[in-house]
Amino acid sequence: MSVPLSPFSKYLTTSDLDKRWQIYCVDTGCTEIKPGVVYPPRPETHPPQYSSHWERGRVLHEFQLIYITKGEGIFKTDDRSPRPITAGTVFMLFPGIWHWFSPSAKTGWDEYWIGFDGSYPYAMMEEGFFTPKEPVFPVGLHDSLLQHFLDIIDLVNREPPGYQLQAGAAVVQVMATILAIMRQNRQSSEAEQIVQKAKFIFEENKYSFIAMEAVARSLGLDYQVFRRIFKDYTGLPPYQYFLQIKINKAKALLREQRYTVKEVAHILAFENQYYFSRLFKRKTGIAPSVWQSERAIS
Repeated sequence: MSVPLSPFSKYLTTSDLDKRWQIYCVDTGCTEIKPGVVYPPRPETHPPQYSSHWERGRVLHEFQLIYITKGEGIFKTDDRSPRPITAGTVFMLFPGIWHWFSPSAKTGWDEYWIGFDGSYPYAMMEEGFFTPKEPVFPVGLHDSLLQHFLDIIDLVNREPPGYQLQAGAAVVQVMATILAIMRQNRQSSEAEQIVQKAKFIFEENKYSFIAMEAVARSLGLDYQVFRRIFKDYTGLPPYQYFLQIKINKAKALLREQRYTVKEVAHILAFENQYYFSRLFKRKTGIAPSVWQSERAIS
């Protein structure tokens, strides 16, 4: 149901100012590993310390957080005991700690990762927020967490002035979100988990069309039951919530001034420009062309 990932990876340089910020991004990326593909794919696109002799495992000199959003596999760390990894799992790599991981040949997986370093993550480890003894976080599929990873990837890809400071702050947000979700998961209801999974599916599919009945089936629910649970929890029917995600993304695309209204409608998989314009005006009270021109003036 989700749109295939476009492979992306980038390894960054850091300045003295970046290091003085106490947390900075070292690398980030995402990729879709299809079933049967040898892992890691395209090792030549990564520096040797990240991919050479993968079958023996590796030791890095940085922290990494890896979010698996589809498929399954295994993860081994210093004790060499295999830990099952399923969709909705984050696992953390620690500096100086041996590790190895791989998706299942039957399912493959989708992965998002960020590598980071600095005195701040070491302080978090010393305070017990993160420890090599508990490196796996079954957080589930959360649109907010996925968006944090996507925001870092987008920021690193664009490299605006001061992007390392922003990326460092965003990594802190990722860590805080993981800890908050883990705490919530210990207290959350079944309905909340259904809604969070649906939101995640909506976020992944904002550039395509998705039938609400298909979402309900993927969650193992009758559509009417799914609709009632979702509306009771969010105040909106699921389709209207999905459209609002698209409208919010449309605002962001229009604000960039790089796309026409017609192009934005196409990017977000609306039936045509006219339907998109009517919907945008109904949701915001203003036509998309007017909304875009006003932002250009301001």
